[in-house]
Amino acid sequence: MKVLSANTPVFSEFQSDGSVKGYSVDFATALLDLAGIQADVRPLPFARLIQELDTGELMLATGIGRTAEREDKYFWIAPLTANVVGLYGKKAIGLDLLTAQNKTISVAVMRGDYRVELGSEYPQFVLHQFNTWNQAVDAVLKDRVDAIFFSDLGMAIFCQKNELDCSTVSRQYSHNVLYSYVAMPKTDRNRKYATDLVKEVSRLLKRPEYSEIKRRWLPVLEDYSPNVSEIEGVIVLGKTLVDDNSQPKPWVITNEEPSFSERNKRGELSGYAVDLVQSILVEAGIKTDILSAPWQRILIESAMKQDVLVFSLAGTVEREDLFH
Repeated sequence: MKVLSANTPVFSEFQSDGSVKGYSVDFATALLDLAGIQADVRPLPFARLIQELDTGELMLATGIGRTAEREDKYFWIAPLTANVVGLYGKKAIGLDLLTAQNKTISVAVMRGDYRVELGSEYPQFVLHQFNTWNQAVDAVLKDRVDAIFFSDLGMAIFCQKNELDCSTVSRQYSHNVLYSYVAMPKTDRNRKYATDLVKEVSRLLKRPEYSEIKRRWLPVLEDYSPNVSEIEGVIVLGKTLVDDNSQPKPWVITNEEPSFSERNKRGELSGYAVDLVQSILVEAGIKTDILSAPWQRILIESAMKQDVLVFSLAGTVEREDLFH
């Protein structure tokens, strides 16, 4: 099976002999091997990779950002990374003030990357698309743009690898935690392969092959950033989404369980636990939405964000020191 991968430091690095090395490539190759499928790794520029996926042929791709626009286009096989993304620039960025003054800022992104879609949702952004992240980082350093829509780890890696002085650039605005996946085009032909591979993921995470992949690549990532960890098979990149000058907003998350927290016919969360927590929030004067997510994502969100309220969470020895 073809495995498409774009050039991304540590995760998918193109070699001079035409091969590709990195965490995500090793993960995808090990997953296919466990399913009895030989991987044919194909390095491609990211914009070209997305074009190939759009053909709907039988193939796998690494590092695909999961966004609302892409949700129904792919089978989401396995999450690879959970990454804090935001705006990085030399000056403070106040989006509310820009809106009030009817002003915009210039923002660098890589062509084809999911942050192009995310950035287009902000009326305050004028996006400038570059063919590589190197070009985008260089643009913000040379004041050709006001900011770059990127990540903590991405900035650390590209600045260190290219020996750039990025000390004047810092995160000025936090967007969210975004997840990248191993994914396949969502077609009837690919459905059986996708279903089988999703089942193999849980097996892979328990095998020595995955332990070896972590042993090989986590220390490399930790050399670039101290805020790197692994949770339930996902590489977590970054810690908090609270900016110095912003008011933190509580995140209230639950896993869907029949009768306790489930969606009604209108798609709204309801049930005993939901009603109880909503009453507690009202009593505490906290106004926020209740979200639902798989346990894997709930644990990651809790590790990366401040002020997360989780229910209903089973108390275990491993979680004792992680939660109040």
